Amino acid sequence: MYNKIILILFFITSSLLAQDMNKLNVIMVGIGGQNPTLDHGKYSHIKFYYTPDLKSEAKLSTNEKSALSLFGGMKASREIFKGEPKILADWWDEIDLRGHAILFDKNGVGFWQGWIDRANDILDSRGYGEEKDLDDALEAVLEDQETADFDDNKEFEADENDNLTERKMVEFNVVNKKGEPFSIKSLIENGKPTMLIFFSIPIDIDINAVANKEKREESFLGSLTQTAAGNEYEKLFQRIETLFNK
Repeated sequence: MYNKIILILFFITSSLLAQDMNKLNVIMVGIGGQNPTLDHGKYSHIKFYYTPDLKSEAKLSTNEKSALSLFGGMKASREIFKGEPKILADWWDEIDLRGHAILFDKNGVGFWQGWIDRANDILDSRGYGEEKDLDDALEAVLEDQETADFDDNKEFEADENDNLTERKMVEFNVVNKKGEPFSIKSLIENGKPTMLIFFSIPIDIDINAVANKEKREESFLGSLTQTAAGNEYEKLFQRIETLFNK
């Protein structure tokens, strides 16, 4: 009897959290321009934005860029971006923003900040804020409608992993899939909780390269590398879509 009660409570809690997830605004910001081979239509709950005026300075082949996108983590093994918004270029230069996420409360104040756990359950991601686990942070913001303490004197430091907890987003412009410009703050300070997640897919790789191999004059290994780089992000997009669109 006791086990049945626990199971019922688990399903009730899971159902409530799933309903609350629909209240979350999920945006993904790409470092650089839009990759034309990515099918955004598969992710109806995610809003995609890009920074096309950030240009890669890497003098690499598409396959080398794919390998960096897939494996590069240290500063010395990441693409270098220059251009606008400069604040984002500087931030990228300091820390690896791929998979970096910030959960903002309904007032647009950073409640949780960290890296999405791409190997395990997204909800198990740990970061910075009053709640360390993303699962607990989402429950606090969505179900309990908690808000973060706002520190009006906190300055944004690009080399700090918790530079947006207890403060509002720094300002810069992004564009949507159609190329229409938006202020990043306007997307976040919208009166509802928002999860922002950064990603980076080089614009000149073909994430469907293996499927298109018959039409291309390059090695199978090169095609595989490009597809693997894209698939790594597509798996993340799909997991986010499934989680936040129940």
